[in-house]
Amino acid sequence: MNDAIARVEAAVRRSVDAGDPNAVAMWNRTGGSECYDRRRRWWTDHNDEFAAALLTTPAPGERRPACRSTAMIDGFRRHVVGSRPIILSALW
Repeated sequence: MNDAIARVEAAVRRSVDAGDPNAVAMWNRTGGSECYDRRRRWWTDHNDEFAAALLTTPAPGERRPACRSTAMIDGFRRHVVGSRPIILSALW
């Protein structure tokens, strides 16, 4: 995830630096570099929780506690089996 965040930020910065008006508008709308700093902080704060949710499977009929990491894992699992795509950026 750290690498993915850095790659996306670098790509967006290249577009902003090149003067792409859509990239500049998105950069300004989402808070510029603070957006990527927030994502890094979120990932750092939730990495262990995310890993634990990924490694556990609830018993049939059992519900997971509600949290962003388990929601992301459950959404990812739905996406992998093709039943419903998700947009990860919406979770950050």
